[in-house]
Amino acid sequence: MWRLQPRKARLGFGMLLFLFELFKADAAGAVECPCVTEAWSGFAALSAELTTKGYPALYGLQGCRTYDLGNALENCTGANPPAFCEAEFCYVDPAACGTDRVECEDAGHAYNDAVHPACRSRNRQKSKLWATEAWYSYATCGYLDRYDTSPFLAMVQGKKLIATTKHDLPYHGVS
Repeated sequence: MWRLQPRKARLGFGMLLFLFELFKADAAGAVECPCVTEAWSGFAALSAELTTKGYPALYGLQGCRTYDLGNALENCTGANPPAFCEAEFCYVDPAACGTDRVECEDAGHAYNDAVHPACRSRNRQKSKLWATEAWYSYATCGYLDRYDTSPFLAMVQGKKLIATTKHDLPYHGVS
């Protein structure tokens, strides 16, 4: 008989939060996927497009910040704004967010290891709001992307989730 063990689930989630805090970036973003700067080739075009759509000219372009908090265009005003409103993000250059297998292995690490910057990358999404090609990342700032939850939903779509709230209730299998 198999039983869910809530203690282990909480420990796993706690470990996930710990790892996010451990690798939380500074205002420039994580070293393996830094926030864009004014030197980025799309900076001026995106900044101009932002202002034409009513956003501040430097929205997402000044490193890791909570750009959406209080932003009516993103429905982030009022007493109970969506969770993403309080999360930091920035725009990133996807060309600067890759991994380098050779550099990673030369440094003595396993590829996709979280220890060395050349071994890991950060999740990023292509923005659907702008004509200018722009990629944003909450992960490079140490946050989960709760703005676009479709990748999370895709992992569980069509699956049956069974859970209990007491550790001593038996699990009887999937029907």
